[in-house]
Amino acid sequence: MTVSKRLMAAILDGIDECFYAVDAEWRITVFNRGAEEHIGLPREEAVGRSLWDLLGIGPEHEVARQLRRVMDDREPLLVETASLVRPGRFIEGRVFPLPEGLGVAVRDVTDRRRAESELKRREAELAHVQRIAGVGGLEVDLRDGFSNRRSPEYLRLHGLPPDAANESHEAWVGRIHPDDRVRAERDFRAALEGDARRYEAEYRIIRPSDGQVRWIAAAAEIERDARGKAIRLIGAHRDVTERALAQERQRLLINELNHRVKNTLATVQSIASQSLRGVRTTEEAAAAFEERLMALSRAHNVLTRENWAGANLRELVEGAATPYDAPPGRFRIEGRNIRLKPQTALALAMALQELATNAVKYGALSTPSGTVEVSWTLGSGPPRTLHLRWAESGGPAVRPPERRGFGSRLIERSLAADLDGDVRLIFDPGGVVCTVDARLGDERSGAFA
Repeated sequence: MTVSKRLMAAILDGIDECFYAVDAEWRITVFNRGAEEHIGLPREEAVGRSLWDLLGIGPEHEVARQLRRVMDDREPLLVETASLVRPGRFIEGRVFPLPEGLGVAVRDVTDRRRAESELKRREAELAHVQRIAGVGGLEVDLRDGFSNRRSPEYLRLHGLPPDAANESHEAWVGRIHPDDRVRAERDFRAALEGDARRYEAEYRIIRPSDGQVRWIAAAAEIERDARGKAIRLIGAHRDVTERALAQERQRLLINELNHRVKNTLATVQSIASQSLRGVRTTEEAAAAFEERLMALSRAHNVLTRENWAGANLRELVEGAATPYDAPPGRFRIEGRNIRLKPQTALALAMALQELATNAVKYGALSTPSGTVEVSWTLGSGPPRTLHLRWAESGGPAVRPPERRGFGSRLIERSLAADLDGDVRLIFDPGGVVCTVDARLGDERSGAFA
C-alpha cells in the first residue's frame, strides 16, 4: 500500500514537532508546519533550499559534522543542544537515516530545561538550609514496597556515602542500635498500617562511617490514597545526641541527688540521736550536735565546689584542723594530695571532726602544748592503698574509755565501711592514735578512694 504525498504531508503537519527531511545533496525535501513555526520560514521558501543555508552554518560546523556522520554511517543520533535558529532556546533533535537522505525531528525543550534548572536550584537551596539546620530529608514511595530517596544532609547525619541515597529499607533497619531496633521497626510499621497521618520516633543508630552511636529524632507525614493505604512518606531526621545525653545526665543527677539527700538526712538523724544520748545538759547536746553539723557542712562545701565529683584529702584535713589550730602550728599535716570519692570524703570529714573534738575536750588540744600530726602515704600496690595516721602528743595521759561513744563508733565502723578498709583507734597513754588503711580505686579514674 502506497501512502500518497498528500496524506504523508497531512500526517507530518498533524504532529507537534518540527520535522524536515533532506536528500543526499543536503537539500530540503520535506518541511512540515511545525518546522515553519520553529524555523520561521514558509514551506515554499524552505523546500529545495540547502540545509546549511537554512541553519546558517558552514559544512565544518560541529552540527554539520554530526549530520554527515549519520548520513555516512546510517546510525540514528539523539542530541540536546542550543537552537541554531532560535537564540536562547534549547532543542532535542532526533536525526535518522532515510532511503535517500536524512529525517530530522526537533522538539523545543527550553521550558523543561528551565524547570529542571529551577528544581536543581531549589534542591541546592533546600540542601543548604538542611545543612544549616542539621536536618536530613527523606522520601519513601510505599506503593510497591519501600523505594527510598535520601538527601545529602541525611547521608551526612547517618554517616553514609553518596551512593546510599537510595538505600534499602533493610539497610536503615540494620543501622538502628540493637537495643532500639525492634521497637523502632514495630512503631514504624504500625504507623503505616494504621490510619496515622504523622509519624514521630527517637532511636539510636550506629553510624557506619565512624561507629559512633547517635540519637536520631525522626518526624514524617504519611500520604494515603482514597482507601487510606499509605502510599508515600516525607520525613526529616535530626541528630539529637547532645540533647539526649544531657537528659540522661540530668536524670542521673536527679537520682544521685535523691540518694545523697537521703544519705545526708540519715546522717543528720544519726548525729542527732547520738548527740542527745547520754549527755548531762541540753547545752552540751546542742553544742555537740552543732559541731557535727558544721563538720558535715564543711565537707559539703568542698564537694559542692567540685560539683560532687570528689574532694581533695589535704583540703578536708586542713578544713577539719583550721577551727582548732590556735595558736597556729598545733597541727602538722604531711602527705601528697589525693582525690576522694564523695561518700568517702563525707565519712572522713566526719571522722576528722570527731577526732578533733575529742582532742579539744580530752586529748592533746586540751592543753597549750599539745600537738596533732596528720600524715598519709600511698602504697605501691596493687591494689593501691592509703595509709593515714592521726597521732596526738603533748596532752594529758590517755586512758581507754569505759564505753564507746558515737564518735568512736563513727570512726571505727562507719569509716571502715566507707573506705572498704581497716580503721584502728588506739588509746595510747602518750596520746590517741588513729590509723586508716584503705584500698583505693584505679588511679586513672581521678578518684582514688
